Formats: sequence, C-alpha cells, structure tokens
Amino acid sequence: METVEFGFNRVAVESPVVDEDGEPVLNKRGKMQADKAKEDTEDIPLTQDIDAYIEREVRPYNKYAWVDKKKTKVGYTVPFTRVFYKYAELEPADEIAKRILEHEKTLEESLEALFGEVR
Repeated sequence: METVEFGFNRVAVESPVVDEDGEPVLNKRGKMQADKAKEDTEDIPLTQDIDAYIEREVRPYNKYAWVDKKKTKVGYTVPFTRVFYKYAELEPADEIAKRILEHEKTLEESLEALFGEVR
C-alpha cells in the first residue's frame, strides 16, 4: 500500500442559517451566513477530489453545504483490521460440538477416578 492511501483531508462542512421560507440567510456581502450549530466534518481520502466528494456525498442531503477550506487539515490513520487482518475460516459447528463432548467425557472420567461414581 502507498502511504497516500492512509491519508485524508478533514474538512469543515458548513451549512447556512436558513430563514422561515427555507432559503439561506445572506450576509452584507451577499454570501451565505454559516450556522455554527450545524458545522460538521468529513474525512475525505487524499486520493479523492474534495469538491467531487462533497457533490456526491453531502449535497444530495444538504444542497447549500460548502467547505471552509481554511479549516482543512491533513491526517493519517492506519486501519489495522483492513491492513493486517487475515481471515481464518471457522471450524464447523459439528466439529466443535464433538470436541466439547470429548472434553466432557474426559472430565467425567477424571471426576469418577477422583471421587468414585459421579451422577
């Protein structure tokens, strides 16, 4: 794996203040006013374009959302399960049950030898 595959951009996704008619509130410069209570973050893989990701994953649910690029941070994480886990097929249940019964039989024989007949 390449190191870039472990990296991500953590972006701040802003949503506007919305007035009673469902439209965003604009500030004096005509830009949407961010609602700090609705700020969210997304971790976007470094291998993906931020704008394309937002269009695909966020805008269908929040059509006025935008990214505050000044708050974007780059991070790295190693997903140990995905990178290092090797699947081992489980033993069939009937084999496990057979092994348990064998252990029970051995245990009963040991108890009989120790205490006499066990019921």
